[in-house]
Amino acid sequence: MNRSEPPPHDLDAEQCALGSVLCDGTAFSKLAGVVRETDFYSTANRNIFRSMRLVSERGEPIDVITLSAELKNAGLWEKVGGQGYLGDIGMKVPSSANALHYATIVRDKAAERRLLQIAAQMDQICREAGPSARDKISQTKALLLNDGTLNRVDNPKAPSKTGTEILKELAADFDAEAREDRQTIGLPWRQLSRLSRALRPGTVMVLAGLPGYGKTLFSTELAVYIHSQGHRFAYLPLEGNRKEFVRRILAHISGDWSALDGAADNVDVRINSLFKYEPELAAICEQIDENPRLPKQREDGRLIVPPLPYEEVLDWTWEKTKTARVIIVDPIAQIDFRGRNEWQSQKKFIQEATAIAGDSSSTVIIVCHTVKHPNSQWKTELSLSDVQGAKEIAGLTDCVLLLNRHSTKESGILCPGGETERIEHDRTLTIGKSRFGPGDGLRIAFRLNGPRFQELGVIAPRQKTSTVRPSPSSIGPEKLPYKD
Repeated sequence: MNRSEPPPHDLDAEQCALGSVLCDGTAFSKLAGVVRETDFYSTANRNIFRSMRLVSERGEPIDVITLSAELKNAGLWEKVGGQGYLGDIGMKVPSSANALHYATIVRDKAAERRLLQIAAQMDQICREAGPSARDKISQTKALLLNDGTLNRVDNPKAPSKTGTEILKELAADFDAEAREDRQTIGLPWRQLSRLSRALRPGTVMVLAGLPGYGKTLFSTELAVYIHSQGHRFAYLPLEGNRKEFVRRILAHISGDWSALDGAADNVDVRINSLFKYEPELAAICEQIDENPRLPKQREDGRLIVPPLPYEEVLDWTWEKTKTARVIIVDPIAQIDFRGRNEWQSQKKFIQEATAIAGDSSSTVIIVCHTVKHPNSQWKTELSLSDVQGAKEIAGLTDCVLLLNRHSTKESGILCPGGETERIEHDRTLTIGKSRFGPGDGLRIAFRLNGPRFQELGVIAPRQKTSTVRPSPSSIGPEKLPYKD
């Protein structure tokens, strides 16, 4: 850009935005929801907008009379051009119908001016001696990501909807559900499916547990089931490579752990399984992405693990909502939440992930770790507070499942008629949260049967008056499935 040229601005749009308010004083609330005083390039227009805001804050109607009085009291009447300039502004538009359109132009021009200022700051940072290239990149990213003017353009507030508009959208949802276009998908485990309704469209589910407790195996079984029901999924594995992941799927489909075994004595079994299930494996493989964090070799021969900013994961998630009914990110511990406050980055990630899911018919599944406690292998009752990371990971999502592994133990399983049956299990899954299902706080017993999770039944809640878990009677026999 030629430095002699004025920075980006649109004086006509500024005047039309202000003129819309003079046509209809109630339009100021729409204007104020988009632009700020500093967005106006013209000093006169900036002063007029500020005076309109002051009149509005006093609860007075905004018109030529009240605005003129405010400008005169502030000593700005002559500076803005007096009656002649206000008259010109009032004649710019016939009505306030396009007030938001003009306001958006004013806001966007202000963002373009701010970008030029940031570019100059970036130029200065890049020319500084001393800081490393990584530090300079972090500084320049922070300039863009933390700028309020740019964020108002990149993350605008959603316009408020009328009650009639919401009812129309709800009716459209009901129609889609009747056509089975927007149905909750079941899980491969009957009790968990009915109690959690975890795969409701437009929601986010969290699967949490300690490393090595079977979260990826659980997610693999879920992905294979989704595929078997005729739905597409998208899986982003952030540990290991794609080939290793497909090997896990082969073990699940064949029901044979030997697919994960590198021993030579049973290689024939693995080869036979590979050929037997090749068409199904190929179809599933197409829905699994390569791990973007695989080590890469630099020019000097050293291997490095490339960073994975959370913004890239959000972009991938948004793209996959166009084709996939279920989207799985496993695990988010491998995502880079950089910045001065890691928790704030995680909070923003979850907020945007829920927004992406809510604006689609997909379910987003986020796999994460739980906090490791002393003797945690004996802690079988997990809660939302055990989810590792920002509290919003559990707080803003729709369903949270907590998977725990323990030594084989006996538990009482609910049976019809209020009876219980003692069974042995080595996994306990707690429904920490279920916004759309009746199973909040209930625990389900599982046993790992080869490479598959076998659901055994709902563990009978302890009889305590202070318990917050719903009892079988409060849920109702028609909603609480018992042991098969």
